[in-house]
Amino acid sequence: MTSLVDVGSTIIRARSRWNRTGIVLAPGERYLFTAKGSWVDFFLRHGPAGDPSQLMYMRLLERYRRMSKTNWFALIGAVDCDLRTAFVIGEASDVSVRVTGELTCFANDMPCMYWNNWGHVELLAKRYVPAV
Repeated sequence: MTSLVDVGSTIIRARSRWNRTGIVLAPGERYLFTAKGSWVDFFLRHGPAGDPSQLMYMRLLERYRRMSKTNWFALIGAVDCDLRTAFVIGEASDVSVRVTGELTCFANDMPCMYWNNWGHVELLAKRYVPAV
C-alpha cells in the first residue's frame, strides 16, 4: 500500500522555453503530476494535454515541434532541461525518473515560436511513499 505526499506546485508559463520548478526528482521514486488550466498558442486555446493539429499549416509543421509525436501544447516535463529525459505530463502522469535533478517543463511547440504563446497552467507534484 502506498500514499501520496505533496512535493510542490508551480506555474508553467506558455512563453518560457524552459520553466524551472524548484522540484527535485530522485531516481527510483515514483511521482504523480497533475495539471490544470489553459494556455494559448497564437489564437488557439489548449489544456495541459494539448491538441492534435487543428489547421493544415499545423499538420505540415508537426515534425518541428520539440516533441514531434506529441500534441501541440502538451505539457512536457524533463530533468534539468535535458530533452533526452523528456516525458509527457499532459493533464496527469505517473512517472519514475532515472536521474536526479530539477523538474523542468514546457508547452510542446516549435522552438522558434514561443514568442506568440500566452497564459499558464498549474502543475502539482506528489510522490508515492510506502504506507506505514
